[in-house]
Amino acid sequence: RRVHGSHNKYNTKPTNLYYYKYLLTMIIFFGFWFLVFQHPYVGAEPDTIGNGETTPQDVVNYLTEIVEVEHNGNILERPGGSHPLNVKVNIGVFNVANINGATMTFDAILYLHMQWIDSRLSFEKSFPNYNKRIVIDPEFLSSIWSPDLYAINQFADFGSQNSNSRRLELWPDGTIYESWRISLQVKCKFNLFVFPMDTQYCPIILSSYSYPESDVIFEFSNNMMDGNIGAYLVDDVIHLPEHHALVSDSVTLNKTSVAFPLVGNFTEITVYLKFQRYINYYIIATILPLNLVVFISWISFWVEPVSARAKLSVMTVLTLLTLSISTYDAIPKVSYIKALDIYLNIGVIFVMAALLEFSLSCQLEHMFRVSQRKINDSKWTNEQPPRNYAKLMDKTSRYMFPLTFLVTNVVYFVIFIVMSNTVYF
Repeated sequence: RRVHGSHNKYNTKPTNLYYYKYLLTMIIFFGFWFLVFQHPYVGAEPDTIGNGETTPQDVVNYLTEIVEVEHNGNILERPGGSHPLNVKVNIGVFNVANINGATMTFDAILYLHMQWIDSRLSFEKSFPNYNKRIVIDPEFLSSIWSPDLYAINQFADFGSQNSNSRRLELWPDGTIYESWRISLQVKCKFNLFVFPMDTQYCPIILSSYSYPESDVIFEFSNNMMDGNIGAYLVDDVIHLPEHHALVSDSVTLNKTSVAFPLVGNFTEITVYLKFQRYINYYIIATILPLNLVVFISWISFWVEPVSARAKLSVMTVLTLLTLSISTYDAIPKVSYIKALDIYLNIGVIFVMAALLEFSLSCQLEHMFRVSQRKINDSKWTNEQPPRNYAKLMDKTSRYMFPLTFLVTNVVYFVIFIVMSNTVYF
């Protein structure tokens, strides 16, 4: 028995040791699994390991909760309480194209920047250690208040812009910075009286659709986050096919208050773009050909045969009429007279005057021949021969027509160049 009992006692020791090893192995395994897969700092970004820093996603999650609680689905709830909210505006002109004088429209691509403060979105107290701005998905704009800006003198919808062209930033104190790229076709009332030496000042008028001055006040900002002035050109030079390239001082700003009945006064932000037309095309295509036709009409003053002068005069008249018709088809059609219309009419007058001089010269030549025939048939030999006024008029016209045309051109261009410097809004 003693031997058998000692034998049983000897066999129980390995069994207990096995259980101890198995338990220790399980403890080590679950401890390692917890450290690797469950600890909040393991596998985190480098800036959040061990120091408890806030990530941008934490801020976004916090703002999402604020929007759901504070706004309660009402995106038109304006911040600022009873006082009007100041919204800083900064406008950049990226490109201008398709300036159409016939429809009086032009296409523009703008960078629109706005900045305002919504204290309800401030996170500096909740995350005191996070003092950097965060970039939020532009879709977040549908959940917060915005100034509801639109273009008054535009045809298409102002707000139908791709979210990929927008940028939304939020600062810890609740400052919201919104920037987006927009394309719009704008109506502009052109003043074409001095065309083609005209300079157009075309406005882009922006205003809030929903909020009068009692709620929102727009102001131009010279120290926005991008460092630009209230309105600027992205490039110093914008090349246009028919107009002078714009320079930095071609963009001017204006802020007015317009009253709407039963609604109130609304702030309008107006950006004036300066377009000065190239005159080179019209000099080559219209002015020089017109001068050549007028010069050709003067050749009749040196031509003696009547038939040749008649053909030359009729040819110049028909050529000038054809030139005038082709020019009128290419220029804007307005109800008032333009500078180019006056110049075309001056050319017509001089060509018609040369034709009239030819007719009068033929009549004087006929009178001279009749008078000379009468003298030859007369019995009185001491009668003075008649003077040939036709040749005298031709010789005088050779100098008077070019001189008069030169003076007319000088007066014409001086007057309209001076008038082209007049600002028309």
